Amino acid sequence: HLVCRLGTARPHPTALLGRDEELGLLRRRFDLAADGEGQVVVLGGEAGVGKTRLVEALLEDVAGRDPAIVRLPCSPVDEQTAFHPLREHLRTVDLRGRLAHPADRTVAASERLLSDWMRHGERVLDVVSPDPDERRRALLRAALVHLSAPGGGGPVVCVVEDVQWIDASTEELLNSLAEMTSEMSLLLLVTHRPPAVPSVGERADATLLRLGGLPRGETADLVRLVAGDVDLPSDVVAELTVRTSGIPLFAEEMAREVVEQRRMPDAVVPATLHDTLTARLDRIPAARETVQAAAVLGFGFDLDDLATIDDREVGRIVADVEQLCEVGTVVRRGSGPGTAYRFRHQLLRDIAHESLPADRRRALH
Repeated sequence: HLVCRLGTARPHPTALLGRDEELGLLRRRFDLAADGEGQVVVLGGEAGVGKTRLVEALLEDVAGRDPAIVRLPCSPVDEQTAFHPLREHLRTVDLRGRLAHPADRTVAASERLLSDWMRHGERVLDVVSPDPDERRRALLRAALVHLSAPGGGGPVVCVVEDVQWIDASTEELLNSLAEMTSEMSLLLLVTHRPPAVPSVGERADATLLRLGGLPRGETADLVRLVAGDVDLPSDVVAELTVRTSGIPLFAEEMAREVVEQRRMPDAVVPATLHDTLTARLDRIPAARETVQAAAVLGFGFDLDDLATIDDREVGRIVADVEQLCEVGTVVRRGSGPGTAYRFRHQLLRDIAHESLPADRRRALH
């Protein structure tokens, strides 16, 4: 599991514990995809077990080979919204720039339709056909062209995250992309929570990978690493190790809770991961409105979008986001005008969204 020491400005991965075999398998699947033998991998595991961290480790590992990265994040808030993960992805893409240098006519037409759809919404599809099904299929075809040729001509890693919340249109897109994978230099990596295996995992050519909890020894190592320079008593480490059942996110957050609140060795340890993450959000009351607004935007967001839905002073919003990075609720991606942010884990986003009063939730949506 990727770990970070306390006191850093933001969580920074420094080690990977207990996942060598799984990471090795993903590397081999990427190698095959890069050689033109496209691969489908379905990665399952309960919340907090380290699916996202393992994906991040793979992306860091193959970064030197310059693959195109596409991320399609599903969300419990938007599982009834058609193509929501696609829209989240396209928000991060310079469609106008791609239109300036299209690979061919098909790509140009597809990028133009997607660009118009992002700017003007569903009404731009009216010119395609009066039939709603045909309009949806037109958008589906454009999305497939876009995802199969994201630019650069090299290998592609497409990560579809948390498909237990996938909407029907995105599921059709995912299955259609899987049908094309064998003909492409594409690693299609799908993550989900049990018990159900997504339909794409029923394919004969799909690799199913299930993440379990860490062994106790590696969980104890994780607790000590998160504690950093604080020398936790052995009985506290043992309690955290047993209580967290090998779930890395739970172990990490509970270790932070004990160290930051200086409540060891006789501390009352939070009973669940949800309790621990809720306590973390409760300790940043000044940034509560900002983290709630960010949760409405999705798993990932940028400052411009945040300022659009939050009518408070921009300087206050920026300061709040910096605080959220410092305490490990939010992770910064990039720097300068193109800086983006994401919640460190989907559960943090879920809890922030759940904490919204009903009237404010309606106003922000």
